[in-house]
Amino acid sequence: MATINVCAPLTGVIIETHVKADQSVQPGELLLTLESMKVHVRVEAEHNGVIESMLVNIGDNVERDTPLIVLRETDAHKQSATSYEANIGSPNPEIEEFKQRQNMTLDSERVEAHNKRHSKGYQTARENLAQLCELSSFREYGQLAVAAQRQRIDYETLKSTTAADGIITGIGKVNDVDTALIINDYSVLAGTQGYYHHQKLDRILDIAGRKQLPVIMFTEGGGGRPGDTDVTTVNSGLQCASFGTW
Repeated sequence: MATINVCAPLTGVIIETHVKADQSVQPGELLLTLESMKVHVRVEAEHNGVIESMLVNIGDNVERDTPLIVLRETDAHKQSATSYEANIGSPNPEIEEFKQRQNMTLDSERVEAHNKRHSKGYQTARENLAQLCELSSFREYGQLAVAAQRQRIDYETLKSTTAADGIITGIGKVNDVDTALIINDYSVLAGTQGYYHHQKLDRILDIAGRKQLPVIMFTEGGGGRPGDTDVTTVNSGLQCASFGTW
C-alpha cells in the first residue's frame, strides 16, 4: 500500500501527540496538536491507515508543510476519502457558535432596539456604518464586548442589550481610503460611555495614530456611564486617554 506524509498545516510547536507507530487510524481521527500564535490546531487523519512512523516529538518546532507522520494507507482509502470529504462540508459546532454570538450584535437579532430607533426617525448604528463604508472591507474591533455589568445583569442578556458596549469601532474603506470608524450606538444604554466602551475607543484611536488614518466618528450618546458595577476600584474606568488622544 502507498504511504503518505501527514504535514504541518502551518508553523508552530507540537504540544500533544495522540497516536503511535503501528496504530490504526480512521478519517477525522486526531493525530496530534500543534500550537501556533497561541492557537491550538488539530491535525487529523484524512484516510484510513496505519501509522508507519512518527517524525516529530512534543516540543518540536515545525514549519508549514513539514512532514509530521508517515501513514500507510489501507484498502479502505476510497471509502474513507469520501467520508472525509463529507465531514469537511459539515458545520463545525464551535464556528457555528461563534457566528451566532456575532449575530447577537446585529440589527436582525436586536429587533426591539432596531424598531425603537426607526420609530423615532433615526437609523441604527449599523445602518449608519453600512451607508458610510464598504462593509466587505470593514474589520471590526471588539464586536463581542459587553457592558461591565455582569454583577447585576445576566451575561446572556448583556450580549444583546449592550452589544459591542455601545460603540462600533474598526477600519473600513470610505471612498476607497482606509479609515478608522467610530460609530456610537444610542440603542445601548443611551449611548453612554463605559469601561470597555472606552477601551475600544482608546484602541482604535491608537491604531489610527500609528497608521496615520483619517478618522470618522458618529457621536451620539448620553455621556459617562455610572452603572458599570464590575469596575470597583475606579469610577467606571473613565480614567482613560480617549479625550486627550482624540
